[in-house]
Amino acid sequence: MENSTSGAPCMKMTIGTMNASIVGYKNSGTLTRNYYHACTVAGVANATGVGIGSESSTTTSDVDGARALYAITLGTNVTIDRTPATDPLPGTNNMTYDNGADIEGVPYAYAGATVTLNYTGEVGTGYHVVYSITAGTLEGNTLTMPAEDVTVTAEVVQIPVSYIDADGATQICNAYTTITDCGPSWTEIGTSGQENWYVVSSDATISGTCSFINSHTHLIVCDGVTLTINGYNAKLLGNYGSLTIYGQSGGSGNITANTGGQCLNFNGNVTINGCTINATSELQRSIYGSYNVIINRGIVTATSSHSYGIFGDNVTINGGTVSATGSADGIRAVETITLGWTNPTDRIYASSYALSDTYGIAFQVKDGQTLTDGTNAFSGTLNSDQIAALAGQTLQPAAALAMNNAGIMTYASPYALDLSNVNAYVVSDYNSGNSTLTLTKATEAPANTGLLLKAKDDGQKNTTIALPLQESAEAVGENLLVGVTDGATIVHQTEGSYTNFILANGKYGIDWYTLSEAGTIGANKAYLQLPTAEVSSGRAFTWVYDDGTSTKMERPTPDPSLYGGEWYDLNGRKLKGKPTTKGLYIHNGRKKVVR
Repeated sequence: MENSTSGAPCMKMTIGTMNASIVGYKNSGTLTRNYYHACTVAGVANATGVGIGSESSTTTSDVDGARALYAITLGTNVTIDRTPATDPLPGTNNMTYDNGADIEGVPYAYAGATVTLNYTGEVGTGYHVVYSITAGTLEGNTLTMPAEDVTVTAEVVQIPVSYIDADGATQICNAYTTITDCGPSWTEIGTSGQENWYVVSSDATISGTCSFINSHTHLIVCDGVTLTINGYNAKLLGNYGSLTIYGQSGGSGNITANTGGQCLNFNGNVTINGCTINATSELQRSIYGSYNVIINRGIVTATSSHSYGIFGDNVTINGGTVSATGSADGIRAVETITLGWTNPTDRIYASSYALSDTYGIAFQVKDGQTLTDGTNAFSGTLNSDQIAALAGQTLQPAAALAMNNAGIMTYASPYALDLSNVNAYVVSDYNSGNSTLTLTKATEAPANTGLLLKAKDDGQKNTTIALPLQESAEAVGENLLVGVTDGATIVHQTEGSYTNFILANGKYGIDWYTLSEAGTIGANKAYLQLPTAEVSSGRAFTWVYDDGTSTKMERPTPDPSLYGGEWYDLNGRKLKGKPTTKGLYIHNGRKKVVR
């Protein structure tokens, strides 16, 4: 081993044998970068913890004495960072650096060292480098060196693109073609008979007809970019195929079309799962799918100056914000039109709707769902008068409230509600001294809120009332009502220190009564929960309504149907008809004086 007092590192090495070492000295004789490779120290191959230790070391990497190095074999176009600055050693292509050394041009590093990998080849737009290793740990382009030799290779592959599917789940596309500018001439792309995937990853313009050849075309529009379809003959065309459009999680991708013909024209299905589409046609149908047009989510605006906004054999809207305007009809279908929603914020507008006079089958709201124009509730199969009433109206999701004959009921919804179409209250307070319940009016309610609902007038009794859904609502404050949205919920007579009451038509008329036994209350209902220690048994509640401007007091009226008109004395003995002797009696559950 050679010594240098000038500060230059030095090396003793026997290449090709089991004995090779690399060391460095500084001018004070203090050791730095104390590495070795393929040698035996004190009888131990590739030993650590030997050599000059921490008392003489100037770098924390050397505090355990000498460190064994392991080879890194680099694939084509792969290099590593050698930092901070290389220290040349005698010989050819020999040097040391903080995390290892080069021996005759081959990089080495000690176990646990972090090595930054680089790629010197060409990486095109939409592609990235993926590294592979035979040992160690890899995060991105950082290798944590193992206690063995390692080989590193690299491959240039397409950057995976995420998209949102029809169910709102995130999926990944690994192989696709990037859409770039095309036109003004007719351009054919795709492979016949295959599922072809395309991605709009940066702004692009189509100024002619872009024809997808006999295939199912999947088009992903990335967040923040716009595909512009502009020109009299510009369009996305599929003569014998279908089109599915996807957005990403941010929902900020755009397709903007302004053409003379059909903006989206496919002789199969057109399915829209996301992004914002604004399609305007001067002369023809704006969005056309000869089999089906299906909109699951996204913001879709389709306008035609001389035809239909949206046209298909069947048109199904499952969600999203949809607006369709046409000089003929906004939405027209040969067989069926089905309207529905996925989120409370979904909206549907059409200047008019129409089915084929010859082949039309049904215009319907999706099973189990309700839509409202703000006032009326629409569900199931709609008749011609209802279809005509929808023209020019914006529909939104709603809960269908089946108000009873009495005009009073409890309710709870799994969605936030706009309560402007009904008188709605929460029980905000209970006075045990006089058994008084304070009912405070609510104009909106968060999901799962227990409510007491009353018809605004007799015309609302025994009818279906639309309660528009909201994305969220302000909390109602103190509320002694417990909402139930699951029909399998079992309500017990008591819960801990509370007693439960249900709304029923009983001895005191419509009032709150304790349960005789535990049971299911049913979905979309509510029950009253009061502290057991404060409950007065055997007496009716007094209801005080507070709508924020005035207060109204009501006492429940006994229900004569439960008593049959019988008369009783004060000891509870049934009498034969109305007594003729003066005195105090019980009639229809209330005390009566006979004079």
